Amino acid sequence: MRRLLAEALEFPRQYVRSNMSLCDCRHGGNFQRGDQYCEPCPQKELCHWLYLNDECTTPETKSVAELVRALEIPLDFIDTNIAYAGHNIGTCTCAACLWLKNAENLLSLYQRTNSSMR
Repeated sequence: MRRLLAEALEFPRQYVRSNMSLCDCRHGGNFQRGDQYCEPCPQKELCHWLYLNDECTTPETKSVAELVRALEIPLDFIDTNIAYAGHNIGTCTCAACLWLKNAENLLSLYQRTNSSMR
């Protein structure tokens, strides 16, 4: 499960980076906690997510629960972008829709597995 969750973070890293406007960013998308420019930025949440979940954070060392939490922000972001673009997740085969379906299935599997262990 850990490997699948870590792999599921690869696509949203690229997707989030490519869908952020960094023209006015003084840090080139590198989040700086407490910075006077980062704190009020409308992209703060995504930028902070990238900071915590980039390739250098070695997702393989995170717990399964941490990886599940790490999927929440890109799941919402990609779902919102897909809806705004008018995609039908049931029939669309673009990379974002396919990732969203797979990520939702993975999280559903995690929740079923986790609830059956209680």
